[in-house]
Amino acid sequence: MLTAAARTARAIGASGIENGRSYFGAADRGLALLDRGGRVCGANDAAARLLAPFMGAAGHVVLADSVARMRLFELTARACARALGELLPLPVLLPLPHGRTLSIDVAPLPSRLRHFHIDAVALMIVRLAQASAVDQVAKLKHRFALTAAEARLAVRIGRGESLRAAADAEAVTYESARTRLKSIFTKTNSNRQSELALLVAKIDAA
Repeated sequence: MLTAAARTARAIGASGIENGRSYFGAADRGLALLDRGGRVCGANDAAARLLAPFMGAAGHVVLADSVARMRLFELTARACARALGELLPLPVLLPLPHGRTLSIDVAPLPSRLRHFHIDAVALMIVRLAQASAVDQVAKLKHRFALTAAEARLAVRIGRGESLRAAADAEAVTYESARTRLKSIFTKTNSNRQSELALLVAKIDAA
């Protein structure tokens, strides 16, 4: 299953370079191009505005929250090195004042769009949303007393990833993922991945 960033990157790529250029400039959500080192090398107005408080030296996006910062570093590094459509870590969700959340997703850029900006290898999508609408991980942590790692794994299972694929995306061994899944089953009173997926869907819709 493709992330929102991967779907957007694919849609832009499919539309052709000129249409992609137009879409990039006019989109209402933040779109930023990243080079192989994870640095912003191009951005539309929305991305420039949303990322302005977090722009560090040499074009890197730097988050003050240490957990979010490490997750964004991992997501960016893996997106810059992988092919479009491969499984990547979940988007980074950064709580902001007034109940809002900044969602940051990254996906590899289609090769045909690398001619549009020769240094770009990945597309970052930035948007604001209400926390209640996007933070599945926080909901699961609160409702079932899951750890952050368990909640992320539950979300991946809920969106249809296999346990092995989820383990790879979370950069843990398959056995570690199995151990986490057993703990999730115990805490959520479920027995199968299909039951867990249904539970995640219900919690997200609540």
